[in-house]
Amino acid sequence: MPMKHRNVPAWMPGQGEIEPWKASFDGFVEHRKPTRHNSYSILAAQRSTPETVYPHTMPINRTIAAYNLIIRSSRWGRASSRNVRAGFTSLAITYIIRGRIYTWRTIMIKNKFMALTLTVALTAGMLSGCGSSEKAKDRDAYRQYGINCIENGSYDDAVDAFQKALDQSVGSVGAEELDICYYKAKAQYLSGDVDGAIDTYTAIIDYNKDSDAYYLRGCIYFAKNDSDKGMKDFKTALSENDDNYELYLGVYETLSKYGMNDQGKEYLDKALKLKAKTADDYMQRGRIYTMLGDYDSAIKSLQKAIDEKLVKANYYMGEAYQKKGDNDSSQKYFKKYLDSGEADSYDLMNMGQAQMDNGNYDTAITYFQTALDLESVPNKQQITKAMIIAYEYSGDFATAKSQMEEYMKDYPDDKDAAREYQFLETR
Repeated sequence: MPMKHRNVPAWMPGQGEIEPWKASFDGFVEHRKPTRHNSYSILAAQRSTPETVYPHTMPINRTIAAYNLIIRSSRWGRASSRNVRAGFTSLAITYIIRGRIYTWRTIMIKNKFMALTLTVALTAGMLSGCGSSEKAKDRDAYRQYGINCIENGSYDDAVDAFQKALDQSVGSVGAEELDICYYKAKAQYLSGDVDGAIDTYTAIIDYNKDSDAYYLRGCIYFAKNDSDKGMKDFKTALSENDDNYELYLGVYETLSKYGMNDQGKEYLDKALKLKAKTADDYMQRGRIYTMLGDYDSAIKSLQKAIDEKLVKANYYMGEAYQKKGDNDSSQKYFKKYLDSGEADSYDLMNMGQAQMDNGNYDTAITYFQTALDLESVPNKQQITKAMIIAYEYSGDFATAKSQMEEYMKDYPDDKDAAREYQFLETR
């Protein structure tokens, strides 16, 4: 339980973050990857000739969308002191980036190891030639560097890296470019460039009407207190993909977060009217029943998914039992999922927080540390923060203080952390 005699509110996981979406539906991490559209290569725009477009056989509506993405943004984009100026090389580069320029010296100072890794990868590509395969290698190197920057809280650097990744496009837009656009939008939002993130999602929508982009843009509109636009995007997302259980769950979670719980439940009811066909469908229905408080139905549905060897269902089974109050069964299924090796950092963080809710701080710390030890930890800041709280609530103030000192070095802009550190110094 929170410590008594504080002179400031308890520091909670997620404070200081501007992340309106939920981990259970993270379109930045997992989203559908559309097929490659080579026809867009004819609309590639060169930096030296930003107003040249050759629409040959492209349907006029798609040509206009490409023009808006490639040319219009570079000519009329709003100025910003936050980001890096760059031109467009293809449709996938959706929003012009302006302002502060990051030199290699700056990158080296901020993260020597990642910069060295990236330099080696790019140098190898330049030495081996300038063909499309080398461009692809450079693109992947920048993409990975951008992901690393997000994990370390360097969001402006991440935007720069994803833009450079998109600059490597060889004139066609496919799954890889769209994947980078999603990551870029996340980095823009986390850096505080909310309008830039909206523009990036809008560009994706103009290109392929992707339901995930509608949903995520809707989340940002809600974060901006524009619920009308947010609801419109949610409805459009579901009209584009009306049999996606996770989309219904995401809409419910967002509406619930912003005080629209009753409206959110209407979407859960709609989802339950869908017919389950696969193990994943049964798992998602189990999640919905859990959210509605019908734990027996949830367990029954999740068991069907487990019987069909869907490992992830063990995690949600553990969650259902935990909310039902059966902690022994909850731990049993959480352990099964953990032992499978499929748990990602979001799962482990949620499992740790469930243990904190039950006052099992040492077990929570184990889950958090396991998450931080993974190769990919996109929510590293939130997990680190949660682990510090777990140490504090367990009474281990020395470790909490030590880890807070490291946290403040990595995330100096978190004002809530500075307040919490002042509290820890008095313990």
